[in-house]
Amino acid sequence: MLRQSRFITLFMIAAMTFFGRLPAADAGCGCDHPPPLRGSVYPRFAWANKDVSVYSQAVTAADQCIKIGGKTADKQVPTTEPHAARVLLPKSVPAGPQAVNVFAAACAAVTDTAVPVDTLPASDFTALPPPAPVVEGQGTYFYDDMTAAVDSDGTLMLAFDISAVLRPTQFYVRILDEPVRFTADEVTYYNQDQFNLKLFTTTVGSPDEYQWGAYFGTKVHASSKPSVQSDVIAYWRHDFTAYHNAHLPGGPYETSIDGLHPDGTYHVDHEHLIAAIRGQVSGKPDPYDPRKWTALRPGTITISVALEQLFTDAPVTTLSASQLRTLSNNTFVVNTNGEGHVRSVDRVARRWFH
Repeated sequence: MLRQSRFITLFMIAAMTFFGRLPAADAGCGCDHPPPLRGSVYPRFAWANKDVSVYSQAVTAADQCIKIGGKTADKQVPTTEPHAARVLLPKSVPAGPQAVNVFAAACAAVTDTAVPVDTLPASDFTALPPPAPVVEGQGTYFYDDMTAAVDSDGTLMLAFDISAVLRPTQFYVRILDEPVRFTADEVTYYNQDQFNLKLFTTTVGSPDEYQWGAYFGTKVHASSKPSVQSDVIAYWRHDFTAYHNAHLPGGPYETSIDGLHPDGTYHVDHEHLIAAIRGQVSGKPDPYDPRKWTALRPGTITISVALEQLFTDAPVTTLSASQLRTLSNNTFVVNTNGEGHVRSVDRVARRWFH
């Protein structure tokens, strides 16, 4: 009964929040697109210090203790939503699927043996490592020993912070040491608020009307080394200079702490990209035999990622000789700290070819 009531309440909350309270006007960032339907945990994936809303009929007071992955979320964020607790995801929560426990008392009164009044299963939420910071530039950028999360369904979650990339850019993403096989239908793009960015691909008549990223559809290319490398995601997005400037302090779309623009429209994040890949790992010695492919295990994996970047005003369908030279002659290693910030970008000898 508790779980049935929860989902009835969630549907009502989603309808009231997005269709009743917020204006329908487009604020220049895709605000006219449908918002995600909230589950028992929203968004259903997040990294440290991001807002996470927990919906449960057991939440009846603002100071009730919430534990995610066994770690106490002691930083509450005010919310007026009924039967909801809004917390910041603690840094100590391990990446991967994590159960969420709701306790009747405040955290100071919750002992190690306390029994939660409600438990949301690990299938409802996945903790992510900090997103990989993308550096604006042309060439191939390597992220060595990158940690990625795999959710309870075996979906690989690759998170990138692309806030520094404003020029129109074509991206190619491949995993160098995990031979994951997937098709375009098995890749979904989300932003940090769980908006499905593949819904932003309506046909338009002018490049000036391009919206988010995969305007020409999700492209996936077969790997040239399927025994050791993944297939390749091709992704393009238009110039975001105007979007960036409009959201600066004092700009017409400066965003409040509640996620609203000055005109009351809901803000849609375009600075983070999460590629959710429902793929399988190919086997040896024949990586082309699907009968030998295996699913990714929920939790985390350590991978190396090659991210190719080309400045282009339109998606690239076939790489020219000049573009291939740009990718292979300009190679860098991006070193990051534990918070997901760039520590250094080091030029390296040509080490990989398209």
